[in-house]
Amino acid sequence: GPDIEFTQCLFVQDFTSEEFSRIVNSLAPITASGDRRLNLTGICMRTQKEALHFVGTNGYVLGKYTLDRALGVEPTDYIIPAEPLAKYISSLEKKDVIQLQIFKEYVVIKANTFSLTLRLILEDYPDFERVIPEAEENTIQVNLDPDQLLAALSQLEATVPDRSGAITATVGEKDIEIKATSV
Repeated sequence: GPDIEFTQCLFVQDFTSEEFSRIVNSLAPITASGDRRLNLTGICMRTQKEALHFVGTNGYVLGKYTLDRALGVEPTDYIIPAEPLAKYISSLEKKDVIQLQIFKEYVVIKANTFSLTLRLILEDYPDFERVIPEAEENTIQVNLDPDQLLAALSQLEATVPDRSGAITATVGEKDIEIKATSV
């Protein structure tokens, strides 16, 4: 097999299995699969001084998950292959503590009972900050239960023939209407 060099660990972070599963399960489905743009087949983890961002996109849909954590590190992007990561998540137990270790070309994800080693995608990730609108005065913030939102989006997935469809949300006084359209 190939020689794997684990000389210096660049970054280490611990997660609960529930937290890590929620990140991967919400972002892996919107990454590209079978795409020539290899960077879009992964989940980008961006480290920053005060936060840890996870982003998935297929070029049409973008999802971002942010954890407020004082990391004290310079901004760096690491792209982790989404498909094997999503398969790994299904084998986690609720009591597992997940440790993510980043090396120069690899990521090691350790749980209580086993670990997974993946080669990082060593390409530039799209500038996702550029496509996310800045908060404005008229912005409405809505807090949703992530499990309910994922369930609603899963139901809509069947109505959109390909991954280039648009999902719109209309916020009412007491509810949110979510619709899917195909382009």
